[in-house]
Amino acid sequence: MSLRICALVTFVAGASNAIRQQAEDALRQAAEDIDEIDRSHAGLHLPGSVGGGDLTWDLLLPDQHALESLRQREKAGAGLRDALFGASPALATSVSALHAAALEVVSASVRHPETSGIKRTNFVRVLETAPRDRVAQWEREVPRLPDHVPAIRNWSLSRVLDFLGDRPPTIWTHAWEQDFETVEGLNEDYMLSPYHWGHLDGWYDLEDPRCIMDPHLAHVYCPSRESVLAWIA
Repeated sequence: MSLRICALVTFVAGASNAIRQQAEDALRQAAEDIDEIDRSHAGLHLPGSVGGGDLTWDLLLPDQHALESLRQREKAGAGLRDALFGASPALATSVSALHAAALEVVSASVRHPETSGIKRTNFVRVLETAPRDRVAQWEREVPRLPDHVPAIRNWSLSRVLDFLGDRPPTIWTHAWEQDFETVEGLNEDYMLSPYHWGHLDGWYDLEDPRCIMDPHLAHVYCPSRESVLAWIA
């Protein structure tokens, strides 16, 4: 069964635009360079992204065996970063962190697999003290948001199974991903939705008794050439 991984890449301070573009190109063609990867997509983050570095890299593995093979590479000292940038010292030294999360889908909807435009990723960490029934309720309520925001073309809510690459400073537990046709669909239709602010926001607000989330999260978005959510729809 196919397995999707979503990675966030951070460049060193002062990395040039040319280097960033070269890294994006290298990640985009990773499916050609790394045997374990079937498909790959990469996009530099747009202004307004916070908490998740500079680039989103999505990749598709054919099965669990491919994931184990990548883990073995890391144990042998040849992880994802070395596999991708080892032949280019300039690229290797330009990347300060690569956090790759293997995802297990909780629920998803891909009604418009042809969508391209904007891919948004929201990584969050459920607090260890959060009651299980409230976590389950949150997992049910978040996927209802697209019913109130038609600009969300496709979406996926996943649990994080494991990490590859560098260990992230915040150990995220979930990924909430969406496809939009335009930036306005995210920044206006989604972010200003009454359902979003009036109902869901309490799960994330430390002053709300419903809060179950660590305040450190990743909200990142980038141009998308295709819907990566459609890879395993």
